Amino acid sequence: MENLLHAMMEHQAGQQQLLQSQSEEITRQNAGIRDLIVVSRTILTTAEKLVASQDKVTEQIKELREAQAGTDERLNILVDEVNRIIRALGKNGTQ
Repeated sequence: MENLLHAMMEHQAGQQQLLQSQSEEITRQNAGIRDLIVVSRTILTTAEKLVASQDKVTEQIKELREAQAGTDERLNILVDEVNRIIRALGKNGTQ
């Protein structure tokens, strides 16, 4: 009977030790999960900022294209005007 009681106490102690070990492992895993959540949020925030920056750059490129189109148009008008003047002056530079 005494041996049985002693064996049961050892078994109980082993179970307590196992439970403590499992509890510590769960605590470590929870800490890891919290760290992963922080990293995930950081990545999402960075991705959102990158998308916003890309949208801004895209808008600026659109504006530059529009400005370039206006510059091209004015340059073509100037070239046409210079050609008209040159033709009007004739070959010798006189009218």
